[in-house]
Amino acid sequence: RDSSDDSRRDSSDDSRRDSSDDSRRDSSDDSRRDSGSSSVRQESSGRSTGLVPFASSARMASSSEMTERSNAAIELDLHRTNSEADPARLRRLRRCLRLVSTRSEVGYCQGMNFVASFLLKHGDDDVEGAAEVYSRVFEALDLASLYGNGMGGLKLLFYQLASLVRTHVPTLADHLDALGLGPSIYATSWFVTVLVTFLPSEDALVAWDELVTAVSSSSRGDLPPPPWCCCDDDDDDDDRRERDRRRE
Repeated sequence: RDSSDDSRRDSSDDSRRDSSDDSRRDSSDDSRRDSGSSSVRQESSGRSTGLVPFASSARMASSSEMTERSNAAIELDLHRTNSEADPARLRRLRRCLRLVSTRSEVGYCQGMNFVASFLLKHGDDDVEGAAEVYSRVFEALDLASLYGNGMGGLKLLFYQLASLVRTHVPTLADHLDALGLGPSIYATSWFVTVLVTFLPSEDALVAWDELVTAVSSSSRGDLPPPPWCCCDDDDDDDDRRERDRRRE
């Protein structure tokens, strides 16, 4: 009888241990499945927006640290923008870039210097006006996503451009593919500098005139018309025809 009782107790203990192990394994499997499902949902959410989730290290830095880094980078890029600029023009460019960088969630990034210089040159050197126009366009176009970690917004634009070329100019798309020339090779400056280093100055003015008009008419509120605005009622017919040709 004692032997039989011992056997039954041992069997009962083994059964309880096995049941406990099975329970722990099931719990671990459920946890892994939940974690995997959460990851898939997060990844799917990122894909649905068309943008790689943007998480700039600048957001994690204090405002003073970001300002200090931005100011240092601005100083490096001042002479790269225009090595022949006079000291007064460089001071205006510095002020404009500092204003823009403080309003941007990513601070200052390379490429901003060319846009700011363009706006100052064609905006009667109005520092505050140029900074306001650039900041509003920067926000409206979500240009921060072009500069953030991973540059998700820029990659999205590359994909869209390649798709448009493939759809509308398939022969050109085949030619570029054969040469191994993707949008990242030839179009980076188009987007990062919002066309100001790619288009001839007169064409860039027309593009920015249309851009500012579009932003002004959005729900974000009105912007003052740019000084170079191509909508002067005093334009003669030749001027209007030339403007229309450039827009086309």
